[in-house]
Amino acid sequence: MAAVLDSRAEGPDVVLQHRRRRWPWWVTGGTAALLLAVGSFWWIGANVVYYQPLRLGPWIPPPNEGATHLSLVGDTVEVVPARANAEFRVGTSITNRGDHPIRIRDVAPIDADAYFEPIATVMVPVGSHDTADLRPFEPFDLAPNEYAWVGHLYRFRDCPFPSSDPRPLHQRLEEDGELLGRSGYTSWTDLGIEFTTRGWTRHTSVELMAIPILDGVGDVCPAGDGATSD
Repeated sequence: MAAVLDSRAEGPDVVLQHRRRRWPWWVTGGTAALLLAVGSFWWIGANVVYYQPLRLGPWIPPPNEGATHLSLVGDTVEVVPARANAEFRVGTSITNRGDHPIRIRDVAPIDADAYFEPIATVMVPVGSHDTADLRPFEPFDLAPNEYAWVGHLYRFRDCPFPSSDPRPLHQRLEEDGELLGRSGYTSWTDLGIEFTTRGWTRHTSVELMAIPILDGVGDVCPAGDGATSD
């Protein structure tokens, strides 16, 4: 510590005064800037880059026409009977568990195959509990704790859809636990969602409330144009 002589001192006694060391201004400013940058990166990461407010919503719609909900190995599955030209929906309820509104921009498509074709991306609007409100999807805002249903509408192709086992699928599931590897089981387990938060576009996935299983799609259904086989 530096010391100076007190010029006012008299006699042999000398009073030493200690001068307080001062940090250079650039050290203090640089430290503050570094802390500000770290805090900013943390905030952006927590509130934008890694911000995932979407969760499974509280509303599960009734099954598709003729379909049945079953509990299987801890999951809810929806057994959808395959009928030529019949429509069915696949989707899920989403809710915003974040602390500010977000905008739902798009729903990732689920690929069609030889047995069914896509019709439209659809939604049941915020707060509704009625599938009669099903309408074409359009971007919408979702405030904290609000929820809506989003998904896709499909149509079975014009195929005979025979089944090699005369028992209904729900009976086979209950009796045999038959699920994986069978014709007609779908691997759909979640739905991709695109949303914006504070001007940034983010992507996430939300699990399906009921995993669809298409009952009766048979091996003889043409893999090409879906025309009825003889």
